[in-house]
Amino acid sequence: MSNVTTIYAGRFTGDYKTAFAAAVYELLAVQDMPVNFRISAVEVLTEAYYEQTGERPSTEMLSLLADFILRDDLSDRDPDKVTKKEYPFLSKDQIKTRGGREFASDNMARYTSDIKHKLNGKRASISRECVGRA
Repeated sequence: MSNVTTIYAGRFTGDYKTAFAAAVYELLAVQDMPVNFRISAVEVLTEAYYEQTGERPSTEMLSLLADFILRDDLSDRDPDKVTKKEYPFLSKDQIKTRGGREFASDNMARYTSDIKHKLNGKRASISRECVGRA
């Protein structure tokens, strides 16, 4: 066992999955921690779990820990973060909002105000099926 994982020494025995979940929720409760410390804390916790059980943590717990590491970016509500950051990513809610605003443009040539693209003298209307918002 490494020196770093001694803070979790012997913690994951018996009902080790419940003990690990409790340790994860304990870690998630910490609010003001810089990202590099969050990364280290998650690494120490998962390494200790693996060393003591020989198993990988559940995907649910790993997902919670990943969200913990990315807390700053996931809580960034700036609608322009895609243009402001070098490697931006969106939260689930932001992806949903963005998806509602975007639509495929493969048939958009039919929907123009240019006279040569009018059908039978009238401009074609955009149907919900064409824009993917059905």
